[in-house]
Amino acid sequence: TGGLTMGVMEPHLPVVGSSGGVYTMLGARVVNLMINKENMPNTWYCRVACLALFLGEDIVNYYLFYKEGTSNAAHIGGFICGVLYGGQVLENFNKRPFELKLVMWFKRIFVLYIVFCILWYVTQEPGKPQGLFESAGHCRQR
Repeated sequence: TGGLTMGVMEPHLPVVGSSGGVYTMLGARVVNLMINKENMPNTWYCRVACLALFLGEDIVNYYLFYKEGTSNAAHIGGFICGVLYGGQVLENFNKRPFELKLVMWFKRIFVLYIVFCILWYVTQEPGKPQGLFESAGHCRQR
């Protein structure tokens, strides 16, 4: 999903690495903390604080040390994937009706998101892809 998001938001930027996958695991961790809170009575607040500190530091790092070559769209797409798909993959030890509905809605949103990204990507003019917030497609000449 990080790669699909990158193809929609920043189609001109080459992507290397696995940071989108790391953000997928962080997003899945957020869902795990939401649906299994009662199974972590002694450590839940510490886990949330550690995750919030990491994500907060990452946001501050983005604003202070922004680099042109970093695909932030891949990071955001990976996090979205983790949040929307994590509830389906991770085990929910005490299934409550609200959690089941939440996971079902996350699944629907995830499918719509994937379909949108694929449709956006395949409808672009070859050689001149357009990002979602760009007015016209282009490619950098080397």
